[in-house]
Amino acid sequence: MYNHCTAINLIIHNGRVGEIYNVPGNNERINIEVVKIILKELDKPKVIKDKERCSNNE
Repeated sequence: MYNHCTAINLIIHNGRVGEIYNVPGNNERINIEVVKIILKELDKPKVIKDKERCSNNE
């Protein structure tokens, strides 16, 4: 928690307008977890078949 608050304080006092700062909050997730959340929100199955994946020339 201390490191997170220190980072926020540093950005508030020394950050530049228009810059992007990535300050983690001990809520990191691996990529597959993020993908599953997105698929669930889009009401899509957890597994997308190759035919569906390639249907938009991807």
